[in-house]
Formats: sequence, C-alpha cells, structure tokens
Amino acid sequence: MVSLGQHDGDAAVERGLEIEEVPSVLGSVTDIDEQVVERARRGCYPRSSLKELDEGLVKEAFTRSGPPGDPFCLAPTYRQPVRFQVQDLREDLPEGTFQLILCRNLAFTYYDRDLQCEVLERLFGKLRVGALLVVGSNEELPAGAPGLDPLGPGRCIWKNARPAEPMGDAR
Repeated sequence: MVSLGQHDGDAAVERGLEIEEVPSVLGSVTDIDEQVVERARRGCYPRSSLKELDEGLVKEAFTRSGPPGDPFCLAPTYRQPVRFQVQDLREDLPEGTFQLILCRNLAFTYYDRDLQCEVLERLFGKLRVGALLVVGSNEELPAGAPGLDPLGPGRCIWKNARPAEPMGDAR
C-alpha cells in the first residue's frame, strides 16, 4: 500500500489496518512537507483519528503509556515496515507496484486537468492488476482512464482491470 500526500499518516494507518490487519500492508507514506512526514514517522495519533477502527485492533496495534489524554502510538511491529518519504507527487512516486494506492483530496482536487492526467497515468502504472486506487469522495478522475473500473456508487474507489498502458490521446 502507498499513501500519497496523506498529511500525518493517520488515514494510511487506519485504512491499512482495516484492510489487511497485518503489519506488511503499510508500504509507503509520502508527503511533500518534511515536518508532516516526521509526524507520520512518529506514528502517534489522538483517539479521534482512530475512531473507525475496531477497538480490538486499536488495543493490538497501538500503545499508550500516559493518562487518557495522551496519544495512541502505533506499535513498532506495525510502524517498522513503513517507508516514510518526502516526495512530491507531481514529480515522483515510491518504488514498486502496489495493491492499494490512497491519493485522497490532493491530485484530483488541486491539480489542473493536464497534471491530473499525468499523475493518473503514473499512478495507473504503479497499480497491480486488480489493485485499488482510492481518491477523495468529492473528486473525479479525468476522462480517459482506461482500465480503471469504479467500485460502488461513490466513484472514489477504482479497480485496475488490466495492466498499465499509456493513456495516449485520452487527455
């Protein structure tokens, strides 16, 4: 899994633990801001960031050493396999291919259409066949995204239906 531009990493942790419930699911967390990446690397979150996780999973995957107001910190078993990278999605993506890419409320909200198409083509190249791309619930992918099929009515989860190929003139 890779989480792109995910601020302090809480969304990546939450989604990763929900999906697989194993440490290896979390591959890379990236953001353009070094301080944000450092916060994610520490892996400590307020309880409100974990509210959608099963309580048993919170107890298994997080530690808390202080009083009730202290943050929940991701256990080393879950944090160690994660690569934290300062990276600009417009220029670079993490190495490898992924079963899940989270790119929510970033590229398809703030970038112009041409840049959205460029980013989407690169993301598609990083998706394994059958893998998922998750975008924000208010975002739309640019037209001409071959091989990506929407899952469900919200159109924020897309499945890679075939291997990567150039989008050509679909921009």
